[in-house]
Amino acid sequence: MKTLRFFLIPALLLFLAACVEDVPTPADVPDGSAAIDVRGKESVTLPMKGWVEESIITGEMKDCECDPPCPGLSIPAGGWMRGHATHLGKFNVMESTWEHGSCNLVGNKIVITGSNGIFCGANGDQIWWEGDYEVFFTGAYTADLDIVGGTGKFEGAFGNVKGYSDGSGAYGSGYAEGWITIFK
Repeated sequence: MKTLRFFLIPALLLFLAACVEDVPTPADVPDGSAAIDVRGKESVTLPMKGWVEESIITGEMKDCECDPPCPGLSIPAGGWMRGHATHLGKFNVMESTWEHGSCNLVGNKIVITGSNGIFCGANGDQIWWEGDYEVFFTGAYTADLDIVGGTGKFEGAFGNVKGYSDGSGAYGSGYAEGWITIFK
């Protein structure tokens, strides 16, 4: 019986080691791309808070017209942000950009979808985000932003923050709270 265990245990371990499956590269990632292999990398998930002091509207972009068409109802298409975020610090304003996708008038609010942007720190590290907003005619808003990568220490980062404003501050000012996972 001991002899059987002596041969069976190593054979079982060899079998289990041979069953390790390599994760294939997704079809939409070309060979030689800058895709990040996160297998085996350590990560840490941290709480994240931030605030935008103001959103600066760029005059270079045409406003987004909302659906259904409502004369005079449009939203700014993009611009820059002045603010601060944990793990990033004070924003580099000219590199912290935002763009809105489309908007729809739904009852007493404007629903903005397909927004994206960059939170850029003073050292050049970036956090990339995508998300949606609900803006009320009082100037208050809520936002749901997914963190979808970044540069520097935020390369491969992911997470989510929920933003909100009561509409009492500067244009687009508000707060956000959530979480971010950063790879070491």
